[in-house]
Amino acid sequence: MSVKNTNFSFFEIESFMKNKGLKISQSFQRWLLVLVAIAFFTSTAFLWFSQTKLSEDNTYNLLKLNISDVQQDIKDLSDENLLRVTHRIARELNKIDKASSFKLSLSKFFLG
Repeated sequence: MSVKNTNFSFFEIESFMKNKGLKISQSFQRWLLVLVAIAFFTSTAFLWFSQTKLSEDNTYNLLKLNISDVQQDIKDLSDENLLRVTHRIARELNKIDKASSFKLSLSKFFLG
């Protein structure tokens, strides 16, 4: 068997370490890029899902509030309109009562 010469010069070792160093730094940069990309896409997906859920909840609450407001407005207008009609009927009945209590007695007589 022959034994290889293991005597390396300082320049050969330095050259070897520089080449190996570039490979290590390139490998480190690749893995760092992969991890940063994974972290970016993970945080983007998380934020997208959470923002979508929040906007859906806000939309639901806003629609619920708007429907409640419309219902209350309709109720208020109906009550106001009903009150106006009631006052008008009361005024007309008061005019009729004062003017013709005789008509009321006749209507009681004819209606039974």
